Amino acid sequence: MQEKYHAFYQHLATLSMDSDTHLSSHACLDSEYMRIFHKFTEEGVIRPPYARDTDRILNSMAYTRYSDKTQVFFLVDHIHITHRALHVQMVARVARTIGRALSLNNDLIEAISLGHDIGHPPFGHEGETILNALAKKVGLQGFTHSTQSYRWLEVIEDRDLTLQVLDGILSHNGEEHVYELIPDRKLSVSTVLEKYEKALLRIDCFPSTYEGCVVRLADSIAYVGRDLIDALNVNLLAREDLIHFPELCSKMLGIEDIWAERDKVERRTVDLLVKDVLCASYNQKEIRFSEEGQAFLRAFKEFNFYSICRSPILAVNQKRMERLFSDLYEYYLDDLEHERTNSAIFTDFLDSNSTSLRYKELTSPEQIVIDFLAGMTDRYFEARCKEIVLPTRVEHFSKKSCFLEK
Repeated sequence: MQEKYHAFYQHLATLSMDSDTHLSSHACLDSEYMRIFHKFTEEGVIRPPYARDTDRILNSMAYTRYSDKTQVFFLVDHIHITHRALHVQMVARVARTIGRALSLNNDLIEAISLGHDIGHPPFGHEGETILNALAKKVGLQGFTHSTQSYRWLEVIEDRDLTLQVLDGILSHNGEEHVYELIPDRKLSVSTVLEKYEKALLRIDCFPSTYEGCVVRLADSIAYVGRDLIDALNVNLLAREDLIHFPELCSKMLGIEDIWAERDKVERRTVDLLVKDVLCASYNQKEIRFSEEGQAFLRAFKEFNFYSICRSPILAVNQKRMERLFSDLYEYYLDDLEHERTNSAIFTDFLDSNSTSLRYKELTSPEQIVIDFLAGMTDRYFEARCKEIVLPTRVEHFSKKSCFLEK
């Protein structure tokens, strides 16, 4: 039986070596992978290292919480609203399409894509802004979702991902308007840790691999049209609001009436921008959009920013949310410091099998509470607020006398 396995492994090894020869000279090869700890057995013949990283991300507890973390709109009950789980899959599909056409390593692309938003806290970018201010207030450096993605996968759950994947996650920031990317190809433990520190201070970092560059641009491609469709689905935008939709974008999409043909907006946007990246990047040293593609994306993002992200409707709960984040922080910090082991910070976080011993031994109480808040889903956050704010209902009273014994 072992001989049969050996022969089959030899066949797979040959296929693996052949696949490397079909990749671009820009691609990150499987043989180039690097890990910090090498804590698990590596059997690269059946599962190459970056494919293994994808499995480790998919099987993390943090990944399971994607399904209840909103993309842009929170506190909205709508079955067709985009959640993080769907967004990262869309990014993966867009990035893999580009990667395949440019002969890059699609296993690496998929791992970065699926892990890049794991660190998003409840209530999207609003929650991130609140947690950043709260973290600084309690003496920490700050909070960003990219560094928190790194923390969840490499520190809290100790998944021991490759440096290539961690680098792509730390430098994926698709919100920044950078449309031409050239990887520096410098990658080591020290460069990844340096990017972590920079990202925590909100200093933009660029990927070290071409695959990371592709994911970063794919992030923008995947969300820009989808955010607009979501805004229309939840009635945040009405027909008259689309009068201000950029004429350049309408013209390039071939859509005169955005409201009447809104079902075409997302797919035409993705199609246009993917083809634009491919044409502009093929046989070039950078991954980029053309000048026309950059103008299109810049105008579309600007419209979304002022019409959706800056909408006063979305900001109506900001002060309440700030108070609730602060209240939860104080409540669970007190539980942690007094070792109330029946508290959710113990039962649902620190005592979980997925939380590493290394993390529990080396992390300050303040950081542990911030991490706990960041890992909450929108509904879990609401449930914890009700638990600590609302008085406990009594099913029945004891039959003891209401008079104290003398």
